[in-house]
Amino acid sequence: MKKKASRTVSALINLISNFGYQFVNIIVNIILPPLITGRFGSVISGLVNTVRQIVSYVSLVGSGISDSTVVALYEPLEKSDTGRISSIYNAVGRAFNRASAVFTVISVIVAAVYPLLIEEELDYFFVASIVLIMSLSGFSELWMIGKYRALLTADQRLYIVNFAQIAGSVFSTVLTVVLIKLGFGIVTVQLAAATTYLLRIILLTAYVTRRYRYLDKRAEPELSAISKRGAATVHHISGIVIFGSQTLIVSMVCGLAESNVFYVYNLVFNGLNTVLSTVSSAMLAGMGNLMLSDDREKLHRVYEIYELIFHIMTYGIYMTAMVMIIPFERIYMAGAVDANYIRPEVVLPFALVGVLNNLRTPGTTVICAKGHYGETKYRAVAEATICIVGEIALVWHFGIVGVLVGTVLASLYRTPDTIIYSNRRILGRSPLKSFARAARFAVPFALAYLVAMKLQITPAGYFEWALYAAVVAVASFGVLLVIALIFDRKYLFGAFGYAKELLKRG
Repeated sequence: MKKKASRTVSALINLISNFGYQFVNIIVNIILPPLITGRFGSVISGLVNTVRQIVSYVSLVGSGISDSTVVALYEPLEKSDTGRISSIYNAVGRAFNRASAVFTVISVIVAAVYPLLIEEELDYFFVASIVLIMSLSGFSELWMIGKYRALLTADQRLYIVNFAQIAGSVFSTVLTVVLIKLGFGIVTVQLAAATTYLLRIILLTAYVTRRYRYLDKRAEPELSAISKRGAATVHHISGIVIFGSQTLIVSMVCGLAESNVFYVYNLVFNGLNTVLSTVSSAMLAGMGNLMLSDDREKLHRVYEIYELIFHIMTYGIYMTAMVMIIPFERIYMAGAVDANYIRPEVVLPFALVGVLNNLRTPGTTVICAKGHYGETKYRAVAEATICIVGEIALVWHFGIVGVLVGTVLASLYRTPDTIIYSNRRILGRSPLKSFARAARFAVPFALAYLVAMKLQITPAGYFEWALYAAVVAVASFGVLLVIALIFDRKYLFGAFGYAKELLKRG
């Protein structure tokens, strides 16, 4: 195999490609909802968005397989052990095939049951067909793409997956827009969009076949290498319960139109969360390689820098979002007249969910890199239990806000727990520094919310909105950087040092 690029350069390439993919994804998600709402109404748009959320989260079951495989592949890839790579790759292929079969069964059950649970009087077979058609994306992810993603992530070549995703997303969006403009029905539109997933499969198959010619399909699958997939899957099932349940509960209790309101806010905050997750995804393989070394001092230094920068990004992004989300929704859903899309009361709960979920990401990264899925699976189950109980108890009286508060309650348990576990059990140090860092940045976050509720920003269009957003972002990140300069000068300068080194290499 060719000599690998340095961890830093590989992480940077993955990070840039990840940002590119997420940027395209955000643009796609911004373009389609108002187009579908304007053409088919809030109810049908809410149905499509709810099903999309359900499918995307159910397909995460395969992520447990992928995560455990990535950890197992670090060592053989590092040592160029082609025999073990083939054995592990064949094992993960078998596991994903089983997962795709399970996903198919779940999709059929959802298609049969979900039409009976919604309060709107929509045709049963119409709703069922939407569920089955939109499930094709999840099936393709598990059937073919999952094993490619695992191999390429472990080999620090995640950018290949991202480029294939970008191509598929662009093609699907263009086709969807054209068919809507031509007056086709929503079933035809979704079916045509689903066929574009073949493009991703073709591109990734071609690359993996050419790049990893040494892969031997006849090699005995090393099932023991992915023995932790069950525990990893528990974590992702918990994630499905936590985030997948939100839209489902809102659609069943509050109606599909209200579900569409939830979706147009969630797509913004979820987009921000996805942008942040690109950083952790790019860091995962590098942290995994550091775990294999005995250089604890370097591991601690890199983690400190990673956590500091990630906290700054998390607070800065959500501070900006709190101030700018309502002005954005006024422009974005200006053409919608069958539902109220201006909901200031949901801003803080959405932002809290995002911040709490991301404050634990650095800790989650080292937990995944170390492969501590079994050791932490019961914590994930506890979080999911708190979340689902809270959501169901609160949604009847508080609607969307109640669902979000239920998620916040679960995060208030899990985030501190993850910070404590990762620091004590993996890094071997006190978690107080991590808590103090998060608490310092929470002060300007609270002030930003007060500003958001008092400040009236009324941009005339997207360009003017972007100018306001840029000013708010500069102010938000400026305050956070000053705090970091006062309390975390060493690690802030360390981050600048890494950036300078990368620029020299570039």
